Amino acid sequence: MENSNLSFIFYKYFEVFMKNDKDSLSILSDHCIKPSHLEKIMSSTIKQKVEQFAQELIELHGFRRNNGFSCVVPDTSKFPNNEGMFLWGFSQTRKRFETKIEKFHTSTRIRRMEQMINVPAKEYVKVLPAIKNYLESLKALGFKPIGKGVKLFEGEEKVFNVQADASTFENNLENLKKFEELTLNNPIIKFVEKHGYFEVKNKDKLAWNSVFGNGKTSKKTKSSDTKKSATTKKPVAKKTTAKVSTTKKTTKVPVAKITTKSATKVVKKTTTIKALSNSKDTSPTVPSQAEQRSIWLKQIEAMYKKIRPWLSEHSKKAVFNTATNRLDDNLGSYDVNILEVNMVGEHQVILRPIEINVFGAVGRVDVITGNNKTMLLLFSKGKSYQWEIWNSPDDRQVLNKENVGKLLTKWIES
Repeated sequence: MENSNLSFIFYKYFEVFMKNDKDSLSILSDHCIKPSHLEKIMSSTIKQKVEQFAQELIELHGFRRNNGFSCVVPDTSKFPNNEGMFLWGFSQTRKRFETKIEKFHTSTRIRRMEQMINVPAKEYVKVLPAIKNYLESLKALGFKPIGKGVKLFEGEEKVFNVQADASTFENNLENLKKFEELTLNNPIIKFVEKHGYFEVKNKDKLAWNSVFGNGKTSKKTKSSDTKKSATTKKPVAKKTTAKVSTTKKTTKVPVAKITTKSATKVVKKTTTIKALSNSKDTSPTVPSQAEQRSIWLKQIEAMYKKIRPWLSEHSKKAVFNTATNRLDDNLGSYDVNILEVNMVGEHQVILRPIEINVFGAVGRVDVITGNNKTMLLLFSKGKSYQWEIWNSPDDRQVLNKENVGKLLTKWIES
């Protein structure tokens, strides 16, 4: 094959790889290159560029990242700036956008809004229509509902998270542009701007232009990088000459004698330092997130195991079912079991894990039957753990068979 023809094919490969050019794809297929192979190249390239787009969007408009590429409206300076109102996340492993609307109605988020911008719970609940509107707008761009639905703010209607794979936009990059515009201007953003909580930066610019269009921001960063690399070459030459001069000095015999004498002192010092570091290691350490999560989940399951026979004795025809719910808290995002108990007389008891680190407790599980609700709080007692029934800070009891029986009798009779 002639060199000119090779150059032509290479250029068309570039057009396919960098610009997602369908015309170049058809031209290359005419040159006996398998379209299926080129389609794979285009698909992987689109996913990479969508990931780049997600990152640049967050940085350009003043959002914050959390757990990878998650677009978060950051909390004010009094609180960690990697926490805030979660708009969407981009999974680097699954290469997809997804929402996590359950983050909007955690008790921590509700309290934070009041502490941070004096928005009480009654006012904050008004964000619900904004969330629904935002989700509908995402669905119009190709996002699909996922999960079992979430009852936000203890409402009756289930609201569903949505997701969209990067490949969804392969043949419709214009929808990615609309997605960025929606991120900058949606009912949730209007809510936070109304309360002076956050203001989007660079609304007149789009990350989409620099990644998929003819934007100049990426070109500027490349030129600045080349300048930095050019300037770093000169000091390298100086360092090599310095090394030559130092090697001559080290050949002197007295220097060797000094280093051998001082070596014993250094060994003594390092051994004492190691001893100190070892003594520090023996002190109790804070459990990792994975360890905390394991403890939390094991204690929930142990409590379920203990409480089942108590409920069975209270209602011999009790039927137990389990369901899963996804929690998003300081321990990350994970699934947790819910225990549902159907008792005589159409009474149902639900034990639902809610959150961690509340009221000085390790975690909280709500016990719900009809219109009644009581908290179970898990407390650390040295090396052991204890569940308590909390009706209020002044009305708390150890979780045992007798107290559970009294609570059920009270609820069923009410």
